[in-house]
Amino acid sequence: MAVSLTLGLRKLLPGLIAVAGVSAAPLSGQTKVFPYPGDPSWSPSTVQNGSAVITGANPRHGNGSLALSSGGDLFDWAFYQHFSGATPWGRLGDITHLSFEWYRTQLPYTQPSQPYYPTWPDAPWLAQTPVLRLLLGQQGPNGLVMSELVWEKWYTDGSPTTFNTWVEEDLLPQNFWYNIGGTMYSVSDCSFNNPPSVTPPPAWELLLGTPLGWATGNFTNASASPACDGFNLSDAFVFGISVGVGSNWPDDYKGYADFVHLAFNDQDAVFANFELPETPIPEPGSVILLGTGLAGMAGFAFARKRKKGLRTES
Repeated sequence: MAVSLTLGLRKLLPGLIAVAGVSAAPLSGQTKVFPYPGDPSWSPSTVQNGSAVITGANPRHGNGSLALSSGGDLFDWAFYQHFSGATPWGRLGDITHLSFEWYRTQLPYTQPSQPYYPTWPDAPWLAQTPVLRLLLGQQGPNGLVMSELVWEKWYTDGSPTTFNTWVEEDLLPQNFWYNIGGTMYSVSDCSFNNPPSVTPPPAWELLLGTPLGWATGNFTNASASPACDGFNLSDAFVFGISVGVGSNWPDDYKGYADFVHLAFNDQDAVFANFELPETPIPEPGSVILLGTGLAGMAGFAFARKRKKGLRTES
């Protein structure tokens, strides 16, 4: 399962804005951007041995992609995150496009000593892909509440994942689960609990819904209808987005993500393709001129040295 909001978000959101009475600024059409390593608009957030870094190891739509990995420790995780800045991008219910592309590398099992590994591989591990999270802010009784909606393939499609190939993922019709403040998870009876680290038993089943479903209170869980009457995230604003690999996986993991696209009311807010800086290559004519210039300089230096030698001899 993916983990909670990062410390960076906890520090950033309170200083950004008081959500009460605020509305998202109108979005102008944003052109595609290409985050490079060190780009301040995107930043890594890791715990333990997780890693999220832009590399050229498995390029997609260019010369790079976001490489993700974690080890056999259940607390390893890593995300790359992007925040909206001083104003949110838009309301959760106004999202009209949410997608990214992912790739998972098939690796051999190496950690049979993990606590519940003898029953492995179970369905969640087999279904695991890179994870995408929407980082939310909304006004609560005691001020700003930070939360997140998390997409993991297992909660929409529990079949084994596709290995060693890029997959285009449209997330709008898929299930997300909800986490508040990093510790409390919304379960199917609309209460909040901290479920066990292993796949939750039925009484702890996570409350699930599409992004629009969360905004309108229409959830996937059949048991949620009476318990969740009137509950929704209609006042939630999207302050950030992140992609990565979650915690609670018992073995080595390697995956990649790219081409993250988020839009509100058909206006792009995030349209990012992770790349590496390209080294400029001189035009052929420039190479010839450069070679001619160097040759000329070498000839001039040789003639000058020869003349100096002759003057010394005389």
